[in-house]
Amino acid sequence: MQRSRFGYWFLSVLFACVTTFFCFAVAGCGNGLLVSHSLSAPVFSPSAGNYTVAQTVTISDSTPGASIYYTVDGSNPTSGSTPYSAPLVVSSSTTIKAIATVSTLGSSAIATATYTMVPPPILLPGAIVCWGDSMTQGRQGVVDTGDYPSLLQQETQGTVVNNGIGGQTSTQIGVRQGGIPTYVTVVGGSIPASAQTGVQVTFQPGYEPLTSSTGMVYGSILGVYGALTLSSALPSGTYTFTRLYSGSTSVSAPGTPQFVPINTFAYYPDYFPIFWEGRNNIFSSTLGPWGPTQIMSDLAAQVATVPQGQNYLVLSIANQDIPSEIVATYHYNPIVALNKELAATYGEHYLDIRAALVNAYDPSLPTDVSDFKYDTVPTSLRSIYGQGTLSSGIGPTDTSFTVNLSIGSIPTTYMLTIDNENIYVVSVNGSTVTSAVRGFGGVIAPHAAGAAVSVVSPIHLNKQGSAVVARTIAAKLATLSNAATPGPPGKDN
Repeated sequence: MQRSRFGYWFLSVLFACVTTFFCFAVAGCGNGLLVSHSLSAPVFSPSAGNYTVAQTVTISDSTPGASIYYTVDGSNPTSGSTPYSAPLVVSSSTTIKAIATVSTLGSSAIATATYTMVPPPILLPGAIVCWGDSMTQGRQGVVDTGDYPSLLQQETQGTVVNNGIGGQTSTQIGVRQGGIPTYVTVVGGSIPASAQTGVQVTFQPGYEPLTSSTGMVYGSILGVYGALTLSSALPSGTYTFTRLYSGSTSVSAPGTPQFVPINTFAYYPDYFPIFWEGRNNIFSSTLGPWGPTQIMSDLAAQVATVPQGQNYLVLSIANQDIPSEIVATYHYNPIVALNKELAATYGEHYLDIRAALVNAYDPSLPTDVSDFKYDTVPTSLRSIYGQGTLSSGIGPTDTSFTVNLSIGSIPTTYMLTIDNENIYVVSVNGSTVTSAVRGFGGVIAPHAAGAAVSVVSPIHLNKQGSAVVARTIAAKLATLSNAATPGPPGKDN
């Protein structure tokens, strides 16, 4: 009997050991779930990772007859979880866990895949060309000068070309840019054969590609390439066209043939263009066509040269800090109306740079606070055209006084910043102000002899103002690039 009992005990222990070994070594038991190592874990396609757009995820398993169950709430799946029957659309960051089951084999190990949605990469244009007047040209004043294109180049780490020329109207800029054609009269009706001999040419007023006597514009007339120069400032200056290479004979040029500048939009076929123009001909001008309608027409002609599907920007026009252009005055309203029309016409391609500058005022400076109230570019962001000191003290009502200038000059319609007061210059004789508006900005107060004086432009920007423009454009470029030229959808590597 003892041997028999021992036999039964031995067989029981042996059976338990074999069962345990079979469970863990062959099938694997844990937490009450039979996990089969002969069942492959599910596979996800596409694989887990970071994505910029929604993904359609399929779950599959190589075991014949296997059923798949999954969760998306972070919990471990069981045969009671959601059965997989169709691909899952993942549009936000999600972790999917899945198992495969076969009734005779149990369940597979848990497969996990995490899909993280990330913002699309910022795609800034590789090269930018800036068309405009002195607001684009920059470097105005005598100290702390800057220009937004060079600062924009630092922001974008790409090539930025500054094609701003001071004093030009939107029409003249459009001629240089190539969107607006211009025609010449060749005096004498013939282009000389020699590259050493120039010929005088004339343009229709307002359609000149060159307005400065310090530079030149290359272009062609009837297929003859040459350099255009201007003897002195308009309207007294004369134009001379000198061919670049001598020819065998002179070229007959009757009538009004077209002058085609070389450095036009065609020279920058893949560049992102920025247009900031119209400040010099929004109001009556002797320089040529003027008015909001003319500006809209000029810009439309230039924008029409931008290849279809390519981005561009049109910037708003800023108003000056002068009595006729501060908020609610007769010149302020047309500027605001034109900017609204630009916004309505160009939509996402429009950037209200005027508002960005106005809102960049320093609330600790009384002069800037006044500028903000006037809805003008703040004094702290405007160019300094002269510096000096008061030759003698002035009281709060004095409107004539002398400044000992150390650098620069005092133009009329400019502002003298003394302590915390902006004084508007009505008339001046050399360095003596003969008439002024006291307290145009800031706080009216007496000023002592020797007080520092800064001569401030009513609109041109210093380096800080140019930096505001550059940063604002860079931020806008990022949104334009993502909206209009996103990278290929797929995995972010």
